[in-house]
Amino acid sequence: MDVGYPQDTCDQMQHAALHYQSKETISLDTISSFASKCSVKQIDQSLCFLNNRTGGIYQHDPNVSSITLKYSINISDGVPNDFWISNDHVYLLYAQPNQLIRIDSEGNQEIIFSQNQGLFLQTFPFMGDKLQIAPFGNLVSTAFSQHDEQYNVKPFKLLNINGTTEYGFGQQPEILRKYQFPLIGRPSRIHHDQQHIIAYGFSPSIEVYHRDSFLNHYCAKSMYLDPVISGLGHNASFQERSNYIIEKGFYLGIYYNVTEGRYYRIVKHPQPLKSAGRRLNKRYDGTWSVIVLDDSFQTIGECIMPANQYDYFACFTNDQAGLWVANKSDSLQFENLQFY
Repeated sequence: MDVGYPQDTCDQMQHAALHYQSKETISLDTISSFASKCSVKQIDQSLCFLNNRTGGIYQHDPNVSSITLKYSINISDGVPNDFWISNDHVYLLYAQPNQLIRIDSEGNQEIIFSQNQGLFLQTFPFMGDKLQIAPFGNLVSTAFSQHDEQYNVKPFKLLNINGTTEYGFGQQPEILRKYQFPLIGRPSRIHHDQQHIIAYGFSPSIEVYHRDSFLNHYCAKSMYLDPVISGLGHNASFQERSNYIIEKGFYLGIYYNVTEGRYYRIVKHPQPLKSAGRRLNKRYDGTWSVIVLDDSFQTIGECIMPANQYDYFACFTNDQAGLWVANKSDSLQFENLQFY
């Protein structure tokens, strides 16, 4: 089995062990919890979420704790991975086929971006917001140029409101030419204040760009992961890739809370391939942690989280302090976790 190691490791002093407290719980739906497929975001002071089972975009009114259907989506031809609402238009991001659709107030649909244009739109459900309207007026969806990605030249594209490329930024890590990193080969990212924050799951580093210019990289290393996270050869079997996801520890989503000026980085911890009973462990059992960073990307500390209590693929932030994380209940519930 071919194994590769990223070269951009970073040195970091031992940081503080944080604690957390669950401050509030909201119930968004009565469906059986499948939260990692549920996109939640704050739009116009209300929480809106996409239910991938019913095809509806729902609005949660915190004042009366009520949930109303805001938009109904026809899912007979596919289920969107993410959404955004702006100026009476609904934007839907699909994985299959890979495209971005705009729906106006009359229900008319328009494909404003598709893979036919040589780009791949990021649709992974656990890497933070995939689709948003940036404060500077552009439609933001990280797209990968299939040609540029191969040649390591600014593979990330900012799309404008009409679906055309505004500019490119970033750089494809050299390690990806030779090795694969199942589940974490695409980065988590955030867009705010004309800055783009990119964080790969196999690296402790966080890259920051201002528009198309590189600014700096910062170390956000977990105390619970190895200094380097190995990859697999591109010829690895399905079973090797599956075992990798079970055993390996790596970084997942990164989220920004504008109210606090804090970043939260999710960390999946390593676990044995098999349990004491010699059965394969589930992919996402075991402990995990949250790295908390300030507005300057300095690490405040890291909080270890209990196993199998939360769905760490389903997180979001809004204008409240803390990080919202789905709990593993029989309904779709999110808890507001605050760290100290």
